[in-house]
Amino acid sequence: MRLQRQLRRCQLFVKLGVFVLLCSTGMLVVLLIQSMFSNQVHYGNEKVMPEPSTVFHTKPPKKQEALDWWPLPWTETSEVKNVRLELEAKLRRLPYGQSEDTAKEKGFDTHGYNARLADKLPLNRHISDMRHPMCRRQGYPRNLPKASVIMCFHNEALSSLLRSVHSILNRSPPELLEEIILVDDASHRDTHAETFEPLTEYVKHLPKVKILRQDARMGLIRARLAGAAYSKGEVLVFLDSHIEATDGWLEALLYRIHINPMIVPAPAIDNINYETLEYTKTDGSKGGFNWALVFKWVPMNTTERSKYYNWDPFDSPTMAGGLFAIHRDTFYELGTYDEEMSIWGGENLEMSFRIWMCGGKLEIVPCSRVGHIFRLRNPVSFPGGTTNTVSRNNKRLAEVWLDQYKEIFYWYSPGMHEKDAGDLTGIYEMVATSSLKKVFADVMAFDVARASRL
Repeated sequence: MRLQRQLRRCQLFVKLGVFVLLCSTGMLVVLLIQSMFSNQVHYGNEKVMPEPSTVFHTKPPKKQEALDWWPLPWTETSEVKNVRLELEAKLRRLPYGQSEDTAKEKGFDTHGYNARLADKLPLNRHISDMRHPMCRRQGYPRNLPKASVIMCFHNEALSSLLRSVHSILNRSPPELLEEIILVDDASHRDTHAETFEPLTEYVKHLPKVKILRQDARMGLIRARLAGAAYSKGEVLVFLDSHIEATDGWLEALLYRIHINPMIVPAPAIDNINYETLEYTKTDGSKGGFNWALVFKWVPMNTTERSKYYNWDPFDSPTMAGGLFAIHRDTFYELGTYDEEMSIWGGENLEMSFRIWMCGGKLEIVPCSRVGHIFRLRNPVSFPGGTTNTVSRNNKRLAEVWLDQYKEIFYWYSPGMHEKDAGDLTGIYEMVATSSLKKVFADVMAFDVARASRL
């Protein structure tokens, strides 16, 4: 009897062992089939989804460039932390004789957003990682180029300016950050004294931060050119002075330039609310324009979206202008900016057309996300008036780059024929000597029809 029970028990264990062996064999077969037909590529110890061939238009990374590097950002020292906390306490104090409502109203009048709330927020506040999960799994080559970040400001709130700087330092690998250059475009000492000695003293405690001050108002275009001439990095990254960079923002931009120096990548620009300063992720729109030469965000249609994964870089006809990266050699080979454009306005479309029509490629990189305060109004003064300045810039843009399509611009903008565009000789000569200059319709045809409806 006992022997029969032992035999049954042995038979049960044998059947169980055979069952486990069959299950294991089946799982191995399934994994083998998946590995044969999977569209994943292994780099180092991680799996990274390859980009569709329709996105790259360039050679993929060489095999020896294993994407196995996940760089770490700068860590704030105790000395910098103490200096930061001391300044934050000063910024939170109300100016003598002002109430909260008065200070808030003054902030809107002076800066176009809630500068009083900006003064009360930490200079290194936490921002959630807004990237797609696949972006967080992306590794990078170790030989990415180093970047000089150029940030121009004029009468900016000190808290917003330094929050921009801290976000770059806190979320950029030191190995990839050459410097941060703050170009002061002749801020007014009487109304913005905090951006003079207090700013100078504070940045002495920060690594890699330099200040370049202009004696006279130059405007955004010439101030950026001054910063570029002063910089040392292989890549130039232009940013506005009221932004907040997020995790992984710099590596994703530099990787695109590493693949092809003629690619000009721009980060996905998220919204920082001008009232609440709440950071909100935006959808995947590309840059467009209308025939009045006003920049517009254009949602991608179903056909366009089907070409890309959610984390893929995608082509954009134009860029917003405030935030983009470009290889130093490419920047100067393209002729930089039109130096005769004044202050601000139209330079983003001019640079976009210049990139596409002179052999470059403009992309938006969703794995690079930077928040931007879209102000309630533009508080910056324009010598000669806002309308005259922007109109002059747009006419220069139309005359140089739109070819025969400039007549449509003039039809949409009555009175522009009579506007003075200034001396166009220099820019005409530059375009004439460029062997890469292409016809506007050949390059921008995919967005010309849509422009007429914006």
